[in-house]
Amino acid sequence: MSEDYLAVLNFVSVKSLEEAIEKVVDEIKSSTDLIHNWTVLHQLLKSVAKDVKIMAKVIVNICLQHLKKQDTCIVQTRFICKILIVLVEKAEKEEFEKELETFLDYLQFNIIRQSNAHQLHDDCAIDYQTATTVLSLTFPTFVKVGLLKNPAKLLEVISAMIQSKNENSIVESLAFMLPSVIHYESLFETVCKSIQTLFEADEDLDKISNHPGLTALCSIADILFSKTFKHNVFQETWFHHGIQRGLSNPAALNRKRSQYLLKRYVDATEADVKLFNDFFLVMETLEEKQMHIINPVLPRMKSLEERILEKKESDCAWIQCIYKRLLSHENIQVIKWGLHNLCLVKVEFWPDMGHSDWLYDVLLTGLNNMVFYVREKADQLPQLGTDLEQLLQKCATLETEREGFFVRLLRGISAVPWNAVGLFHLANAFASIPPNEILDGEALQIVLEFLRSGLHTHHPLLRGAIQGLMLEFVLKMTITSQTNLLWVALILATLNPRECFIRTTPLHAVLRKWIRDRFTPIQHGQLLSQLLTMHFEPSNDVRTTYSVDVTAVSRFAVLLLDAETTDIEGMRQLQMRLEPLENCHTRLYADPRLLNQRMKLMVTLLDEVRSTNSTAVVRLIFPLTESVIHYCLDQIESLSNYTSVCESLAVLESIAKTEDLLGVIATSKTKLEILARKLLDGCSVLDKFKSISIMFLIVRFDQSTVDQFIREIIYRKMHCNAPQRDDSALEHVTWGAFMSHYFSQLWALLLQRLPYIDPKLNSEELVNEAISAMDIAGVEAIKSIFGCLAHLLPHICDSNPALCRSSLQASWTSCFEYRRADHFWDLMKGFAKMAFTNSLMEQPEIRPQLFGFLSELKNQGENILELFNYAAECVIDIWTNEVFPSNDSYAIQFILDLTNFGLIHRRDEMIFFETCAFVRSLGERCPANINLRSEDMADGKVRFQGLRFLLSLNKLNEQHMSMVESLVEAYLNEDRVMSSTKTRYFSSSHGHRVKHRLWVALIMLQDLLPLGHRQKTEIMEAALSGLIDDNPQPSVRFLQEWSVTRAIYLSVELEQVFWRTMDDAVQQRAGSMVSFLSIIGHVTRCLAQSDRLENFASNGFPRVIPWAMAQHFTPRLYATVILDVMWSICESAKIQSLLEKYSTTRRILLVAPDMPNTQRNLEKLCQDFYFSVFHPLDHFTLETLCFHLPRLSHLVAEEWLPVDWFKDIPSWIPHRDMDGRLADCNPAEWVARAAGGAPAFTQDDSVSPAMAVRNVQKKITPWKQMLPDVNSLVVSASRKKTTTNDLIVIASLVDRVPNLGGLCRTCEVLGVRDFVLSSLRVTEEKDFISLSVSAEKWINVLEIKPFQLVEYVKQLKLEGYTVVGAEQTASSQPLNHFTFPKKSALILGHEKEGIPVELIQHLDVCVEVPQEGIIRSMNVHVTGAIGECCECEMTFVNVNIKDKDTFLLRLTWIENTGEISLFDYGNCKTWKGRIEEEQSHKIASLLQLNMTDYKFQLEQAVKPSSTTHSITLTDNILAIKKLTSSGVLFNIAVIPLHELELTTSLPEFMVDISKSITKMSDELIAKDSLIDKLNKEIKLLMDKCQKYVEIVENLTPSLYTQFSIAFNHLKERLSTETPGRAESPSIDHHMDGSETKKSSASKVDSDFDADTDVDTDYEEN
Repeated sequence: MSEDYLAVLNFVSVKSLEEAIEKVVDEIKSSTDLIHNWTVLHQLLKSVAKDVKIMAKVIVNICLQHLKKQDTCIVQTRFICKILIVLVEKAEKEEFEKELETFLDYLQFNIIRQSNAHQLHDDCAIDYQTATTVLSLTFPTFVKVGLLKNPAKLLEVISAMIQSKNENSIVESLAFMLPSVIHYESLFETVCKSIQTLFEADEDLDKISNHPGLTALCSIADILFSKTFKHNVFQETWFHHGIQRGLSNPAALNRKRSQYLLKRYVDATEADVKLFNDFFLVMETLEEKQMHIINPVLPRMKSLEERILEKKESDCAWIQCIYKRLLSHENIQVIKWGLHNLCLVKVEFWPDMGHSDWLYDVLLTGLNNMVFYVREKADQLPQLGTDLEQLLQKCATLETEREGFFVRLLRGISAVPWNAVGLFHLANAFASIPPNEILDGEALQIVLEFLRSGLHTHHPLLRGAIQGLMLEFVLKMTITSQTNLLWVALILATLNPRECFIRTTPLHAVLRKWIRDRFTPIQHGQLLSQLLTMHFEPSNDVRTTYSVDVTAVSRFAVLLLDAETTDIEGMRQLQMRLEPLENCHTRLYADPRLLNQRMKLMVTLLDEVRSTNSTAVVRLIFPLTESVIHYCLDQIESLSNYTSVCESLAVLESIAKTEDLLGVIATSKTKLEILARKLLDGCSVLDKFKSISIMFLIVRFDQSTVDQFIREIIYRKMHCNAPQRDDSALEHVTWGAFMSHYFSQLWALLLQRLPYIDPKLNSEELVNEAISAMDIAGVEAIKSIFGCLAHLLPHICDSNPALCRSSLQASWTSCFEYRRADHFWDLMKGFAKMAFTNSLMEQPEIRPQLFGFLSELKNQGENILELFNYAAECVIDIWTNEVFPSNDSYAIQFILDLTNFGLIHRRDEMIFFETCAFVRSLGERCPANINLRSEDMADGKVRFQGLRFLLSLNKLNEQHMSMVESLVEAYLNEDRVMSSTKTRYFSSSHGHRVKHRLWVALIMLQDLLPLGHRQKTEIMEAALSGLIDDNPQPSVRFLQEWSVTRAIYLSVELEQVFWRTMDDAVQQRAGSMVSFLSIIGHVTRCLAQSDRLENFASNGFPRVIPWAMAQHFTPRLYATVILDVMWSICESAKIQSLLEKYSTTRRILLVAPDMPNTQRNLEKLCQDFYFSVFHPLDHFTLETLCFHLPRLSHLVAEEWLPVDWFKDIPSWIPHRDMDGRLADCNPAEWVARAAGGAPAFTQDDSVSPAMAVRNVQKKITPWKQMLPDVNSLVVSASRKKTTTNDLIVIASLVDRVPNLGGLCRTCEVLGVRDFVLSSLRVTEEKDFISLSVSAEKWINVLEIKPFQLVEYVKQLKLEGYTVVGAEQTASSQPLNHFTFPKKSALILGHEKEGIPVELIQHLDVCVEVPQEGIIRSMNVHVTGAIGECCECEMTFVNVNIKDKDTFLLRLTWIENTGEISLFDYGNCKTWKGRIEEEQSHKIASLLQLNMTDYKFQLEQAVKPSSTTHSITLTDNILAIKKLTSSGVLFNIAVIPLHELELTTSLPEFMVDISKSITKMSDELIAKDSLIDKLNKEIKLLMDKCQKYVEIVENLTPSLYTQFSIAFNHLKERLSTETPGRAESPSIDHHMDGSETKKSSASKVDSDFDADTDVDTDYEEN
């Protein structure tokens, strides 16, 4: 009996009931042990009869006072509510009715005031959570007795609790309060309107893991779907939309609740049950994660789509739910399948698809994933790109919704941060739509804003492609109107002139045609005038959302001039805007701002036409040029502001760059020279900057004058010394930026003229000055310095190599200082041109440094794309075009690095490269291909440089041949090293790729070696060795076989080497015979027209024929094919001697029976390109070596080098195949399988689509079975959950939210009764929810403040709980030695401080987790989980076995844990046959006996004898873990102790176990009554045996050795005779019901053969 009941009886025994109640009330007033006293008071009041007078009013007032206190814990609150309910039911309510009514009004006021904010107002003394809890607990009783008399107020309260969006409030109001007042008029309608408001609220509610609207609907589900309660909710749109939103919600809990509601709706209405069953099947299956579970249901989804969309059997919104769930699934393959099928959907049957905002969210999110854009073929779009084209083309054909669809889609695109790959494919799909006028101003404005702001961070090549494709889309789809033409003009201004808007491209021609065809010259002129006005006279109207910059004006004007379609008025307007520039240098009072605007327009016009001069623009500007030049020079001379000076210089530079206007600026030569001289002699640094900039203009037409200036600059050391700082002319520019511009201008000028003035300069001194300048100059100046050094270093490399090394090292350091900036690439190009020249590379003292740079670039280039390319290209250009390199280790290693270069790139990088390659394949359609380089195949281009050098080698040149021999030796050494470290590589792994590259180079070099050269033999031996030992991947195998074939064809001596090697290889690896047979076949083809054919065939037939009859399947297939090849060639050559010799064998092989699938495999092998098309001689081309062979051997596309790269390279190897047949071949199936490219799953073609729809075994979960999961929230406002576990976990001291979330999840999984927190608000925090994964919904969560823990612990002790603390103290027990009582409370301490001292004093025991590490603490979440698991394990150990399922579970438990236990008689009686048979098999296996011998020895062991103690086989079973010498733990062997003589030969622990078991067995045998009292005795036996569990589990290896010896003794004694037990009450029940007594010997046989009721499925398992 619990402590609180004893306390009540104690009160009543010494006093009357009235006095006991009064005493308890007094103790409550004194605030001592409140929880205990509330409990006692509740029990006393429950036992009071109605005629007993109690102080009801006093008790009510005390209760109400405590409820209003903010420090009242939730436990007290619940007891107080129980007391109030008892008082209302038993006492005269007139005494306290007014107080309760006032309090109820007070509660309702608090709830209404705090319902939204959930915060305590100044005029609210009771917090929201307490108020709702009190009201929900007391509400049904108060309604029943008539205390609630204000229905209007009640409606307001319930509505407020629903609108609070707090799950507890909603459940409390609807699950507890609503059923009591459902009869009130209009109450249900009010509730439904409140729920409707929740669904119609902001969309952010969809991001909540527990949607309040779904919570509310589940809470009233029994009322809502009741057939007796009438309502019209099912006809409401919000009800269906709310469920549909929930079905595709990201949170699993919301989806589950929605399915529950929909299932109940279908069950309660006349909905199409069959259709919705399919829908439920699909939605429930999509909750799974594995594709193999989802895949069978997908055909059902397509069938459902057809029924809903085409046959109109239901609302299209249900298909929308499925697609939304598909596209937000956790499995990426499911998303890919969903995208594919959504793109193929028949939009004509789903006209309102474009209205759904979800479509654009989930569709664009899916399209933005790069993983979906893997190409299946190199020259094709990925599948998703093709699907997307089809979708957009179909949407463009819609009659009514297409405009809205594209506007919403474009708006969605502009809101997504895109990756470049996904955006390119989307833009490509847009551009594929046939011309159709759809886009108006709104859509064009979205495109404009997106092009302005959405592409800045993307790769230039893809960015240019996207811009071009979007322009194609705009030109095809724009509605013809003057307004839309303005938008197009603004869009053109956003296009990058280097990446997209290039006037010589086909896209620009399309644009010009579009302008001419769609609009008249008058419209062109009007728009040009409008643009000019909007630019120069911008409106102040805030409604204007865009501005017109000078680029838009200039670009449109040039476009009109190019199209030759503008009218006179438009050009007159443009000319009029430029008129202020006429004679501007003579108008002293001209507005400078106005002139600057016009000059910007002039400069922009010139920049737009610079690449291809436009005479019309030049004619327009020419009359103004001279005046502008004089004006700018005057400005430069007079201005002292750096920014203004730069603006004037920019105008002059733009004029000077225009070839037709250069003559105009040359006429001002004298003025320019005088001004430059004057400014150079000036005092300020700004004057010197002006002078240098003017020289830049002069150098275009007068170089001699500039040369004089440069000598003076060098003499003054202006190029290497920083001028004195002067910030007076710098307003918005830093001194560093100004100095960078200053030195960049100066060194750029030096770079232009240095080759012409170098003989008159000191080169070494200039190099030293360049090194000094690199420390103070900016990046642009360093680029020019590199150019100067490139000219100077060859002149001094021989005279001063140390200075050269110093300058190279300084340059190298400067480069890598900018490695994270865009300038790094320009610097590296300059460095490569400077450093890797022949004169420097052949200088002995500089050569090691340069090759060190190359090695570092190679290492860095494996991670930084294209870094190694520049240097490789420079070096190979020198070696192939200028001077052949020295044959030393540096050059050899460099060539090896080139040909073997390249690592494996990440998957996203590969997809990016594939996309860039596709952009390249677009050619001129993509303007970006003109000016930009692609990074695709960057590594391949390095390897191309290496092959390019190999192709430059000449077999007639001795120096070249010396290099060939060195290279062959190096390649063979590399091959040997790789073979010695690893012989088998995964397909397309780095090792596989390097091996392939090595043999491509070797087969090329092999052709250069003369006949009889020793290295030819070495290459062939290396190839044959690789085929025998390495088991290479297909691509390497093909190359090695090809190499051997060509070697044999060219040399008779090597043919003999081949035959000897083949004969030896038979004994080494039979699988290698496939390669030897292939070589024989290819050599036979090569020798078809040779005199050597007969000799070769005579050696080949006797070696091929045995393999055609071999047991190995694959060699037999190859031998059969090769034999056919040889036979047909010999027939064609009419070699009768061989044909006659082997004709009989041939006929036998043709008629010999074979496996059923042999013929099919033979056909496949014959169709393989390797035997059907490939010819080792005819196809020895660069195209086959570098492209077709890796492609057909299923090597990744990175290894396919296009033959077009070699078109201008001289080569002794032909470039292309003559017949082109290999281009039409595909990889063989076996090659794809060997390379890992075969599909993992292929659908059975024999299964029809209809059958696939029906072949689904998954069953739908009925809604009634979903109640514990979905609707458990209505069980209790405290989330009370029924559990047999009495463990309470107290985590009030834990303050880190993630730890609390993880603990909550663990508690729910292990069935903990209560989980105690310091605040329930923690459960609403994001970190808690992410780790608890909704566990707080299904477990009792209580709130106990830390300062209330002592009082709470005392209360638990009164209820019979043992309070256990997880803390390291002086008296703490190891967790594995502690047995948790059934009623336990586990307290977890603070993460740092642990459990406070004042609380430890109230604990019953402290436990700690045994540790062996250095750190003497564990995470509180982990500690709590270990403690809970230990408690739950002990609970499971003591489970009483009553039914078959539990017994089977028990068997599994023992198998997995090795726990030692005694089975009871009743269980063994029921299950003895199965147990004995299974355990006997295990024992026999452990003793290394078969079952017959084991049975015999058992029979001998149980024969009657008077010298042993009796323990029968079925009485006791001991599980023992046996540890081997290697430390590997074997599976558990359950071993019975048989008639065992208790002697000292056993280890001590075994003697104790035997004695104990014998004693317990004898007691059971002597008392038949113990069988009936089994459930009581089993626990005692288990507790006794538990000690021995600990002994066995903690055995040392030496103790196990002793036990092994003892076990061998046991094995020997099994053969000795032992007496039976005459008095053993072992009774067998036969099928006929009779009972007989048996001896132990007969019992063994009958038990082994006995029929049991164990399921057949279990036996099979």
